[in-house]
Amino acid sequence: MKNNIFSDYPLEYDRWYDDNKNVYWPEIITLKRVVKKEEFGLEVGVGTGRFAIPLGVDIGIDPSFEMLQIAQTRGIEVVKGVGEDIPFKCDTFDYVLFVTTVCFLDNPVSAFKEAKRVLKKGGKLVIGMIPKESVLGKYHMRNREKSRFFRNAVFYNTEEIVRELKHMGFNKFKILQTLINYPDEKQYGKYSKIQKGYDRGSFVVITAKK
Repeated sequence: MKNNIFSDYPLEYDRWYDDNKNVYWPEIITLKRVVKKEEFGLEVGVGTGRFAIPLGVDIGIDPSFEMLQIAQTRGIEVVKGVGEDIPFKCDTFDYVLFVTTVCFLDNPVSAFKEAKRVLKKGGKLVIGMIPKESVLGKYHMRNREKSRFFRNAVFYNTEEIVRELKHMGFNKFKILQTLINYPDEKQYGKYSKIQKGYDRGSFVVITAKK
């Protein structure tokens, strides 16, 4: 994972969530539709724990020691590691979660294979992503040189992620979207709603079963 910048500026990264709650909370609310606290879960790319805490994720991995230190102070069990080599046994988790992580992975396909390996039979993969085709995805690609964190990000189309997961044998897909028509502030009430599909949202949640 391209993590050096996150290790260098963990507090700046973490502060973004306080400064952008109008984006952050619709993402959380959408993820809560599919991530259940009673399930045993792993977050890949847990960062400072901004998603793990409200979602009740049990364990998080991340390559950045500095980010993990912050997550640990928030009560999350953390392990240093990367998505392409998840440091857990096969058939361990009810779900594996990636949130705005796929665009920073060195090899997403390897990470998805690892997620499948550590999932229990019938377990689910949950991917929260900013699609390449979305308004926000296009914005980040246009302005990547101005962004400390998204400069090296690689964005993907929703369809190509789904296609790859199907090729791996994942099934029973569900796709939700939020941040509809983002970032039109006048439409906040609308863009914070949750809809099925991925045609209009700047944040998409893909769920698939092993």
